[in-house]
Amino acid sequence: GEIAEVTCHSEGTVAAIFATAPALGGGAASGEAPSFPKVRAREARVGPLGFEGDRCFEKVDADFGGHGGPLKAVCLWSADVVEALQAEGHPLRAGGCGENLLLTGLPWRSVVPGARIELGGGGVLLEVTQYAKPCMKQEHNFLDGNYQAISHLKAQGRSRVYCAV
Repeated sequence: GEIAEVTCHSEGTVAAIFATAPALGGGAASGEAPSFPKVRAREARVGPLGFEGDRCFEKVDADFGGHGGPLKAVCLWSADVVEALQAEGHPLRAGGCGENLLLTGLPWRSVVPGARIELGGGGVLLEVTQYAKPCMKQEHNFLDGNYQAISHLKAQGRSRVYCAV
């Protein structure tokens, strides 16, 4: 078989860390808290299942794909894409779509499944496993509720991605 070339990015910068989900309470139904917007952190510990303190209540094998698990340990997005969406008038804010990390300075169209991203001088290696499907629970973040504005299938180069650690 052929050996596929894997792109490894190390030129970007971490613009923001959103390591934890919001606190339980205030409208959470049946004891479940929302998994976004994430709470901004100055630093965070990450392991094979994601960031310490982050939580997602959906099962990994849920029909819609679920959140979490080793192949979706970290949700990564581009701060540059977020800024472009905001410039278009989307009322989106950083951390509002459930991303754990916002990076800046990466050619986001090249952040595709199979790409690897080094963080912290090589201390953490992320491998992109798939594009994150946008969720209708995020429609408040977009003009006219158009959460598909970040769908890889409808707007390539704007999608969040899931990563394994």
